[in-house]
Amino acid sequence: MRRASVFYGLNVVVATWAASARALSSAPMTKPKFLSLFLITGLCLGCSPKKPTQEELLIGKWRDENSVVEYFPDGTKIGIYDSGLRTKGTWTLENNIVEFTLSGSDRVQSSRHRIFRLDKDELVLEDISTRLVYTAKRVTGGRHLEMQPAGNKKAE
Repeated sequence: MRRASVFYGLNVVVATWAASARALSSAPMTKPKFLSLFLITGLCLGCSPKKPTQEELLIGKWRDENSVVEYFPDGTKIGIYDSGLRTKGTWTLENNIVEFTLSGSDRVQSSRHRIFRLDKDELVLEDISTRLVYTAKRVTGGRHLEMQPAGNKKAE
């Protein structure tokens, strides 16, 4: 996504300069014309799409080699492992470090991970204490993850 934004911005600059040069080519470049050309270019670059934050990129469903994890905007997360184990917890992100806290029936477990790569398609994290690297791909479509298995919801 970053490359697309940069290329988009460069295309806008080139197109703006080319159009302005054609319009101004019949007259010598004066200081006011140069300044207006510079201002138009700056405005066009300011219109480039906003780069998403790390938090915005992390939110969503991710699939690794043995689980699917969904990160929600409210700082919660749910994980469902291929073995059937389901986990629930929270996440925070600061200075390129994601901290996960999982709460189970008998204990609370925390871990910290350094972000190696995070874009719209791929998430690569390194566990700071164990140095294990986790790679996940974004999952698109489908329903949000739930803690109760489908069909086993408690009666209210």
